[in-house]
Amino acid sequence: MRDNADIMWRVLKPILIVVALTAVSLSQGFFASGLPRMTEAFSSDDANLFLMIYMSADTTGSPLDWTGDLNEMENGLINNNITVLALVDPEGIGDSRVYLVRRDISGSEQIISTKLENPPFLPSDNEANMGDPDTLSGFVRYSLANYYNGGTIGLVIWGHGAGWAGVAIDKSDYLTRAELATALEEIDNTISRPIDLIIFDACSMGSIEFLSGLSGLVSLAVASEMEIPASGFPYDTILRRISLNLPMPPSEIAFSFADEYVKLSALITESSAQASVIDLSALPEAQERIASLSRTCILFDPLLRDLFNDTRDLSAAIQATGSIDVIDYLSRLCEHDDVPRKLLRPAIAAKEALSLSVLRNRVFVSASDLSIIRPESLSGLTIYYPDVPVSLTAYRETSSLAELWGEFLKRVMSAHPGAPPVTGLSLLTRDLRFDDGLNDSFEFEWEETPKVVSWEFEFCLSGSIDPALERSANDTDMQVLVDALEAGFYDVFAYGLDGNGEYVFFEVFLGQAVSRFIDITARVPTTIDIRDTQLRITNLRSGEVTYVSVSQYDIPLSFAVPTPNAIGDIILVELCRNDTVLARGVLILDTGTFEMRLFSEPTVSPIALFVLTMILAFLSAFSVLHFLRIRHERKSRSGR
Repeated sequence: MRDNADIMWRVLKPILIVVALTAVSLSQGFFASGLPRMTEAFSSDDANLFLMIYMSADTTGSPLDWTGDLNEMENGLINNNITVLALVDPEGIGDSRVYLVRRDISGSEQIISTKLENPPFLPSDNEANMGDPDTLSGFVRYSLANYYNGGTIGLVIWGHGAGWAGVAIDKSDYLTRAELATALEEIDNTISRPIDLIIFDACSMGSIEFLSGLSGLVSLAVASEMEIPASGFPYDTILRRISLNLPMPPSEIAFSFADEYVKLSALITESSAQASVIDLSALPEAQERIASLSRTCILFDPLLRDLFNDTRDLSAAIQATGSIDVIDYLSRLCEHDDVPRKLLRPAIAAKEALSLSVLRNRVFVSASDLSIIRPESLSGLTIYYPDVPVSLTAYRETSSLAELWGEFLKRVMSAHPGAPPVTGLSLLTRDLRFDDGLNDSFEFEWEETPKVVSWEFEFCLSGSIDPALERSANDTDMQVLVDALEAGFYDVFAYGLDGNGEYVFFEVFLGQAVSRFIDITARVPTTIDIRDTQLRITNLRSGEVTYVSVSQYDIPLSFAVPTPNAIGDIILVELCRNDTVLARGVLILDTGTFEMRLFSEPTVSPIALFVLTMILAFLSAFSVLHFLRIRHERKSRSGR
């Protein structure tokens, strides 16, 4: 026995070793897959980070604590692979300066960073206008030319933000979207590539109108929909996290800014906060989808004006900028049962494109704000939609997106012209194709009205619209017949258009049934006497039972779908004489099924079944006992 065990161990040992090594390697691969310290996953440049901080603090009456944030940067620098330069414009005149940030191991409140002498881009009076794009491009070109040694390039825009209007407010001037894009384009031309990420340490800069203008010039953006407190981002914890995890791809660096800022708010300040990381390369597609949605919304105003504005009132609002969370707005709009399909399709497309652009979204809502802000309603991007009429001239000049969306806003904020026209539109289901008693066609009728010049009709089966079934008509036709329909329940959408091609009337007819017969042949075994029999047909879903008389072995059956039967229903068919079932079969309703076979019921008596069961049990027991006897005899002969 011991020899057998040794042989077995020698056989199994290499197998167990291979299994163990495989398990260890798989577990290491799994747990390490999310760690940025796997250097083979990154390029050599990912080991270095070059940060430029553009600090606009010269705002009379609303100063920002630039010294505190610079101290945080000094305390957070624990890795020589991170280089930080900061252009600071404090409140006052002639005191703009550039620092090469140095590590402060003492943690003191004194600024120990090196103040660089006579940067050539600063004016002779040392008073930089941070709202001038030339100041930004000059600072970045100077920093890159003199201190950049490779690696990820990040730009922090630090100061007051005003959403779509601009950022880095310096007294009365600020960087508009177009000015920032101009500065970034000059930087792109200088280094022959876009910078990797831009971080907005400024209020309300998660604006789709603002960020969409930076596509192609920056890869990633970190921004907040909400107001950011005066203390700003926690640069000490952000830089420590990055220092301890280099090399890191730009996306992980961006995630560090968003994560640590919201974490600070949740654990320390207990004030509501939100920050997202946006893939700017995805915004051109989102911009196109919003433009398409804007054009469609314009066509449905004033018909759906109340719906548009009511949805805005329910969406997460950023009061300081008159903006709303755009993904939350589109989600709520798509949830309305009475939204026309012609509007629903571009709304869903815009929502999906915007959602794809948000790589990470961090949200914390304090207990005191939970009554007015739902965390899930902050999705990462905003769009302008004020709740009171305002001048839209400046807004519409900021971008092509704002031009189209602004035209929509102009309409929905104007006085409502009144109720939609009365058309007397009706939808009738008719048996016009096969004369079989089933409703297989739709017929529309309406009254003539001067406001409606033409009609459009859509037919939605199983959630999708078949373009081949779309119909149009002039108002003078007074009637449209649609009969090229499959069996099923349809949602039917009717649109009335005026002479300008705008929708002035809309109505939806839900769950309209178009019926068909599914013809089946039930085949009865010829060994059964079918005299005095009938078929009992049971729909196992609805429980409905019907009977069919039997006069031949091939029995034709018809099932109307989608009502009272539905595709996929299980049908039990039984051949009965009185209450005795002679044969049965099961059918699943399907348009491709043309026949079914019934199978005879077993005719063995209960006594015979009992006897057969006892015989089988005896044979099983005998086989087991016989096996045990033979095994014992073999062991006895072997002497073991």
